[in-house]
Amino acid sequence: MEQAHTEATFLDTGSSSEINSSQIHEALWTVEDVADYLKLQPDTIRCMARRGELPAIKLGKVWRFQRSAIHDMLAKMT
Repeated sequence: MEQAHTEATFLDTGSSSEINSSQIHEALWTVEDVADYLKLQPDTIRCMARRGELPAIKLGKVWRFQRSAIHDMLAKMT
């Protein structure tokens, strides 16, 4: 029986790429969660993650987002 390979990639938007212990225990948002929060379409969120415009983690075929990383990115923009 073959095991599925899970790829995890963290795309950094300029902050330190080190993950601290509080980030490890933080719940991850889905594409739909981020789309609702930012008032954008899920396809837009996927494209932005793929291009590295959003801090994202890709687990297999799905994207996940740390709430704190999204908040930090928005704070830097304002």
